[in-house]
Amino acid sequence: MIAGRLAGEGFNLVVCAETIYEWVYNSAYAIAEKLYQYLRQGKKRRTKHKGRSAQKSKIPNRVSIHERPAIVDEKARLGDWEGDSVVYTHKHAINTVNEQVSSLVAFTKLTRKTAAQTAEAVITKLSHYIAYTITFDNGSEFTQHSLITEALGVPVYFADPYSSWQRGANENINRQLRAYLPKRSDIRDLTQKELDNIAWELNNKPRRRLQWHTPQEVYDWLVQNPNKRLDLTQVAFGSRI
Repeated sequence: MIAGRLAGEGFNLVVCAETIYEWVYNSAYAIAEKLYQYLRQGKKRRTKHKGRSAQKSKIPNRVSIHERPAIVDEKARLGDWEGDSVVYTHKHAINTVNEQVSSLVAFTKLTRKTAAQTAEAVITKLSHYIAYTITFDNGSEFTQHSLITEALGVPVYFADPYSSWQRGANENINRQLRAYLPKRSDIRDLTQKELDNIAWELNNKPRRRLQWHTPQEVYDWLVQNPNKRLDLTQVAFGSRI
């Protein structure tokens, strides 16, 4: 991220990502200051991770991902979302949604991972954004998906059971959220404002797949250019402060 953004903003100093990782993990200063904790995964060692599998559940009027419009797979328009739940201790959870083209995210704290709370969270968040479709996994918290369609006019689709790769971007977002709030965190005192701040940081973080633009920069450009296909060379690097 640092290396790509420096190059994108035209700095004379160019540092490759491997050099940065090497310094973070092996330099005496970085080890003493434990700088690894500020990386996205916050791990002491560089390891590979797998996304969690989707779970089977009985969802009424479930529409398969295979019936979703082909344009969603093309990632050629703004407004196709994915969603999931990240579970914490004391039965608390966080609903996560992400827009596929821009990688924009939004989070909502849930006191319980219920279908009613989940539907309300998705409706509240997506009412502020452009939305054409949303794709979930097969968790029981999505059994009231019809309420989302009724409120927003957005059709809901479901990935195949045990096929988390079909919602790969959302799985990645969940891992990024875990970097801030690890799996066994007690989030009972976490406020929605604090959670919104985490989403803001992720939405204003440069991404490799966006040629080191931020999700917010890309989302805003697509909103301002509704009839254009995304051209990252035309997206300006804005202030992230």
